[in-house]
Amino acid sequence: FAPPSGLEGYGLFAWMTASTILLKAALSFFESPGAALAAEISPVKADRAEMGILRQVMASLAQIAMVGAAFSLFFKASAEFPNGQENAAAYPPFALTLAVALGFVMLISSAGTWRHALRFERGLGAPVRGRFVVAEALGAWGDALLRMRNFRAVFFGLFIAGLMGSTYRALNLYLGTYVWKLDPAVIRDWQQLNLIGMLAMALLARFIVQRIEPKSLYLFAIFLLILAYGLPPGLTALGLLPPVGTQALHTVLFAFNALAGAAAGLIMICSLIMFAEVTDEYPFLREISRTGLIF
Repeated sequence: FAPPSGLEGYGLFAWMTASTILLKAALSFFESPGAALAAEISPVKADRAEMGILRQVMASLAQIAMVGAAFSLFFKASAEFPNGQENAAAYPPFALTLAVALGFVMLISSAGTWRHALRFERGLGAPVRGRFVVAEALGAWGDALLRMRNFRAVFFGLFIAGLMGSTYRALNLYLGTYVWKLDPAVIRDWQQLNLIGMLAMALLARFIVQRIEPKSLYLFAIFLLILAYGLPPGLTALGLLPPVGTQALHTVLFAFNALAGAAAGLIMICSLIMFAEVTDEYPFLREISRTGLIF
């Protein structure tokens, strides 16, 4: 969020690329064990769905708070910067605030799951000690990808959904700011509606996944996501959306963003359940557990 002054072109690209990769790698040291632990604590699909839903609910609430703080405090409009996102000085304090909040939540989460992890590990008996070999781990991952049809299907399904989501998030703020010309307060509400849709679906998913098979729900959610992501810019290109600056345009954009959030929430819950079931299949076929690696 605060590259060295004077960086531009490929230098700025290298800074942003390296920072993003390091951030994602650091986050995976928390996220991957957390997801694996949620799968291992209980073999019951309903329990796994419950834990996945709780994770998603808390994540959505945190993101709603983050978006509210971003556009109400850090990037709010001013006389100097009517578009608050163009105020470079706002980014370092925003980043520091997020870092402190993230660290606090990670500590609370770790403290809250510690005894459950210990209880699970005691039930496994004495662990077999051995060296961690990167090549062996990559070989096991490649084996799962090549020989396990269910793992391969879920992996590429999530890859495609993640690619859609990343593209959407990367372009959405640009479209909102420079194509649809939304002011910071409207952008805040627009982004929060996406998260509220995700939160609402996470709460509803608890009842839906007990009645409809997760794979069918997942495919339906992907279809909804494609519609919600693709129609607003597509209709804009065709000149079929209401004029810029009108309440009608805001209503349409809000509706599509809420739909995208609901579809993404359903995808997350279904994928957690399906991935947990795939990790159960691996030891059945290979006689060794690779839950953390697969997640």
